[in-house]
Amino acid sequence: MSDEVSYQVFNYVADCFINVPVAGRAEEDTCEYVCRWICQQLKIKPVVFALVGLRVHGEKWFLAGCSRPSTDKKYDFRLRFKVPEFSCLKALDQELFNYYYSQLRYDLLHNRIPEIDYRKYENKILGYVVNDMYRKMIEDKVGVNELKRDCEKYIPRKISRDLTVCFVNVAQKRVFKLLNSIQNRDHDVNYVKNVYINDIDNIAPGYLYEEYAAEIQYPRGEFSSRTGKCPVKLRFQPYGTAATVRDTTKYGSTGGGLERTLEHEEATTTPGLKVFYASKWQHVTNIDEILTILVEKLTVKLALEDQSEPYCIDFHDQTELNSFVTCLAGYYRLMCKWTVYLCQDYLSSPSLDLLKELKCHGPIGGKYSTDKIREKNSSCGACIIRQCEEQYDTYYVDMLETDGLIKTYKLIHAADQWHVQSETEEQVYRYNQLTEALKSLNPEITSVYRLPPSDNDTAPNLLLCRPTLKSSPKRLLRGGTQELGQKRACIINAAKELVINRNPVEDETDGFTKRTRADFLLPNNSKMEVTLKLLKNEKEGDYLKYDVDGNELPLPEPFSYVYDKLMAPCFKRNPHERMTFSELLEELNDMINQYGEPIY
Repeated sequence: MSDEVSYQVFNYVADCFINVPVAGRAEEDTCEYVCRWICQQLKIKPVVFALVGLRVHGEKWFLAGCSRPSTDKKYDFRLRFKVPEFSCLKALDQELFNYYYSQLRYDLLHNRIPEIDYRKYENKILGYVVNDMYRKMIEDKVGVNELKRDCEKYIPRKISRDLTVCFVNVAQKRVFKLLNSIQNRDHDVNYVKNVYINDIDNIAPGYLYEEYAAEIQYPRGEFSSRTGKCPVKLRFQPYGTAATVRDTTKYGSTGGGLERTLEHEEATTTPGLKVFYASKWQHVTNIDEILTILVEKLTVKLALEDQSEPYCIDFHDQTELNSFVTCLAGYYRLMCKWTVYLCQDYLSSPSLDLLKELKCHGPIGGKYSTDKIREKNSSCGACIIRQCEEQYDTYYVDMLETDGLIKTYKLIHAADQWHVQSETEEQVYRYNQLTEALKSLNPEITSVYRLPPSDNDTAPNLLLCRPTLKSSPKRLLRGGTQELGQKRACIINAAKELVINRNPVEDETDGFTKRTRADFLLPNNSKMEVTLKLLKNEKEGDYLKYDVDGNELPLPEPFSYVYDKLMAPCFKRNPHERMTFSELLEELNDMINQYGEPIY
């Protein structure tokens, strides 16, 4: 295969560049196509496909999934997004776990982990060398004498280059003494790899985190006299390294609004998007507080909760900007809403776009699918189409049939056709359209309703990066529909659950509301700072349903069915009769998903 018709991508397992053929059709010639081709070669499953990415070789920036690679450049195929527990990665996909081990090992040997000071962690590094050699002994049945001949392959280049020959010789003697002492122990190779991965993660927890250089406007406060923009470093940290309770006040839209400086220790141990300037880390936002991402030339605008204006970040390079945007968008999919790509209007995920076009779920698994069918639609013909977790281009259809049981059918998409295997014979039927294939599954069912994927789907196979720690106060308040139902979130008692201090009050641009800050008291004896939007005193007579004497005000015009069904029950005079917020969400979901979407 020649360089002219292939991409060169570094494979950490093979420890060399491999040639990936250019896609035959231009619309398929994307970064995601290259990653998928490599995953198929390495037998990495679709269930973990969203964790990997393509990085420009010799640089720190990743390509967007929809970007077209260049045959003039080289790339690295990498596990990009960090999961909360690497033991979970092993359970999800053994091959990706093995690949990550090879990636981590390569970066340690080539001094690509900035957090590791080789002089400070000298003994630990030698321990990793022993661990890696022991792994080789178990995995490939290699003896100690053979490892001695290839010893240089296991010692980090920096140690071999910077330290004296005498020290290296002493280190090698220590290494082989330890190897001789453990070579006959009966250890599982996955256990050895897991020890290696977890120990390096303990001393370099930011190994997979990405750091970017950009500019923001000078924040208010200590920089109130400065104008223009200041250079900063940006980093998104998906997980905290210590369990702490904190509030989540963010910057204002251009660095000039509400802000909170974190102590260095707290800033580096709590999750979220961070910005570093003037020798201090500051917290910008949590990932679930980003509403959308807009891009204008080299400026990224983050629309954040509780902020009327976007938070603006200026970059100097388009590749770096795209890498930053896809970092946030990727973690948002893997931690919050798998079906949402935050910067859809600028960059997208071709594989996600295809699933949406097919109204197909991701690799949610059979149990989650059948539970959803039973919950959302109990009528005959209700079905869910989902990606297979194990094989590419393979889909399952879970359908509720006439006997009340849910039956699963298998579809394969190949050569632009849908292949259906007959149950009674070995013949395979081919259809040009997915709707035709669905009709053929059970001709006795006259109406088939395809339940579409939802932004609120919380299948564990989708949210691979969602933290396994206890929910934060913010999530207790703002979880998904099921979480809200469990917490019984409702219209709050302001007198008991809100503490309003002497905070400044600002007028909103709508002309009839004002804004201030307050502390919301949570059930777990913690509190969270929130923004209150209040009706101005002089506008109460225009917008409240009851006047000060308790008389009902006339409605300005007839209200729709939606108001009567959803809004009116929330504002009944008797608080015990009011619809709770969770009931409101359930009512909305029932209205939207009662019958799903008929396909014919």
